[in-house]
Amino acid sequence: MIKKTLILLLVAFAGITNAQNTLDAMVVSDENKEALIGATLLLKGTTNGVSTNIEGTALLNNIPNGKQTIVVSYIGYEEKEVIYNFPQDGLVAHEIKLSADNTEIDEIIVEATRGNRTVANLPTRTEVLTDEIDEAASMEPSKIAHLITHSTGIQVQTTAAGSNGAVVRIQGLNGRYTQMLKDGFPLYGGFSGSLDILQIPPLDLRQVEFVKGSAFTLYGGGAIAGIVNLLTKKAKKDETLLHINLSHIGARDFNVFNAKRFGKWGFTNLASMHIHEPYDADKDGFSDIASIQI
Repeated sequence: MIKKTLILLLVAFAGITNAQNTLDAMVVSDENKEALIGATLLLKGTTNGVSTNIEGTALLNNIPNGKQTIVVSYIGYEEKEVIYNFPQDGLVAHEIKLSADNTEIDEIIVEATRGNRTVANLPTRTEVLTDEIDEAASMEPSKIAHLITHSTGIQVQTTAAGSNGAVVRIQGLNGRYTQMLKDGFPLYGGFSGSLDILQIPPLDLRQVEFVKGSAFTLYGGGAIAGIVNLLTKKAKKDETLLHINLSHIGARDFNVFNAKRFGKWGFTNLASMHIHEPYDADKDGFSDIASIQI
């Protein structure tokens, strides 16, 4: 009885010893010898596997004796199979090199809900108009309505046909949610949704910026739809511009822009005058366009 027990213990001990082989491996890139973090080592035909640590190394345990195939894989690299004979003399560290895979991988979608940057430092998509300003100034020298409509998603809605008043609507929202800025400062104390806001000559403008959406709600609830920032010209050179617009229905517009440079100093000056006589289009005794003097 004792002899049989000893034999069983020896067989069990041999079986345990047979499954205690360990592979010490380091997975690196074949191109620059950089350690690959998170590479997978799998004993082929089994579920016995392990991933490399931040140093690119891993210990794969419970490997049976004999010739065994280890499958090494990593995202963006070609899968590789290496063969080792076990048991090995001592714990030898093996370096396994993987080559980059030239095939395209599936689309990876990265989503984020919070960031560690303030709203003021976040990148914002801004549309800019520069070359269209001269064209708009020639077509409508008394207002910027034609210039604003050059950008998609922006509409100019007439609110008072008699006084030619209008508001700017961005992405279909009401005009009171669009903030008009002049060199970064709110026009008319922020009440840019009022009438006649577009009676602004484009003669002194060098650039118009559009920010659509609620990215600029730092300016308040009046910027929920977006902002329109009008940037004026700088006195970089001597310049004088004169626009005279006369209409057969009694409209007269006079705009003068002057810029002067004195060494490191300079000034710009814009003078405008808009006069419109009462106009009765259908001769019914009522004015279709009221008298305007600005």
